[in-house]
Amino acid sequence: AMTRATHNKAQGVIKVEPAEKLVFLDSEREFLIGTDLVLPLDIYSRSGATVARCEMLPYDTVLVDRANFQAKYADSAANSGCANLVVSSAKVAHTRLSTSFSFNEEGRIIKMSDATVIAAYSPLKPVFPASAETLVAEGSSVQIVWTGGPQPW
Repeated sequence: AMTRATHNKAQGVIKVEPAEKLVFLDSEREFLIGTDLVLPLDIYSRSGATVARCEMLPYDTVLVDRANFQAKYADSAANSGCANLVVSSAKVAHTRLSTSFSFNEEGRIIKMSDATVIAAYSPLKPVFPASAETLVAEGSSVQIVWTGGPQPW
C-alpha cells in the first residue's frame, strides 16, 4: 500500500503460459554486403499470445556458413517480435540459418525452433553504359548491363 499518494490505485493481470512456438516473422531475407539484416523473432504461447521481450534467452543459433556470416541478438524496441536476430556479411553468399530454444516443463525438455535461408548480395552497379544513363529515341532499344544486386532464388 502507498502511504503518500493513497489515491493512486491500479490493478493488473499477469499470466504465465507455456511457450509453444518460435518463429521468424515475415521480413527481408536478402541484404547488401556490409549492412545488417534484421530478422524479427517471436515466441507464441499455447493461447496464441506473444512474448513481450525475449532477446536475453539462451538461443542455439546455427549458421551453416559461419565463415561469411555473423549473427547476434538484439532487443526489438523498434520492430515487431520479441527479439531481433541481426545478421551481417562482408561477402556475397547465402546460408541456412536456424535458431532454437529449449526449456524444461514438468521434467520434459521442450524444444522450439525455426529455420530460414538468407543471402547477402553486392551493390548493383552499371556495366554498360558505365554512366548508368542513356537516352533512347522512341521506337528504338538499347541493352543495359548491370552487375551485382540480389540474385535469383
